Amino acid sequence: MLTMNVRVLVLAAAVLTAAGCSSTPSEQKAATGPTLPSLELPSGGKIIAKVGDKEISEQALTDALASLPPTMAAQVDNPMVKAQLLDQLMTMEAIFQEAKAKGLDLDPTIQRQMRRAARSAMAQALFEQDVRKSLEATGDDELKPWFEQHADRYNEPEKVHARHILVTTAGEAKIILARLKKGADFVEEAKTHSTGPSAPQGGDLGFFTHDQMVPEFADAAFALKNPGDLSGVVKSQFGYHIIRLEEHVEAHQASFEEVRDKVKQDFIQSEQNRRTQTWMQSVRDAHPSVVLDESLKAAADQHSAQQSAEDQAQ
Repeated sequence: MLTMNVRVLVLAAAVLTAAGCSSTPSEQKAATGPTLPSLELPSGGKIIAKVGDKEISEQALTDALASLPPTMAAQVDNPMVKAQLLDQLMTMEAIFQEAKAKGLDLDPTIQRQMRRAARSAMAQALFEQDVRKSLEATGDDELKPWFEQHADRYNEPEKVHARHILVTTAGEAKIILARLKKGADFVEEAKTHSTGPSAPQGGDLGFFTHDQMVPEFADAAFALKNPGDLSGVVKSQFGYHIIRLEEHVEAHQASFEEVRDKVKQDFIQSEQNRRTQTWMQSVRDAHPSVVLDESLKAAADQHSAQQSAEDQAQ
């Protein structure tokens, strides 16, 4: 099922924004006053639904699918996802028609909000084009020096990869432990007897640090040193555990290769913050501006001086 956040994204972004900027040249030419984006759904392809007398085209659904977040990209061909999105498009079209019938599309406040949204979207697109895209292309020749300068950010704590079997009584835990010591398969024992949520995965908990587990469990798990080592019966607030070590990794300084993706993410964020002010100033310089209102000029000059001082101090 789509989450509420995705529903809002599809309705607000796909239907109103991405799908809406589709006025024809003749419509744009005939428009008077400030140009506002059309809120009509785009046409194109076959008609797949109708709301009242308004048709919803295949293109409108395609645009909505394209607006899904990257985490849902693999679901764009799922018929159920398409059906849910189409249902949302139909709901939004009904709401839009009702709002339009009540004259809200002509409301000055709504039109101001639309203009602000359109200008903000254009500014974001320009920033992505001028700054963000160039940062995405950053290679190892820039990332490695940055990693070396900030190596302390990437210290890896001691961690353990373990499996466990969780049962409700100490007696049952002792019986299972005895079978394991005689050679029983831990994974099968976990799948058959463990009451924990990891049972279907053979009790696999993946990697975890000491502070991610309750103290009794963590102390027992981190005391194990060699893969295959078993703990005794460990009591915690959840019941009785038997733990098997898969891997024990000591705290260490991560290599560049281990954390390259995180380094790139951090580098881009840092550089983006650093370059934003410079980028904005370069755009301002390309479009000289002057304050004409005398009542605002003194304050504007003072603000400009303060901004320059702050920029030089950084």
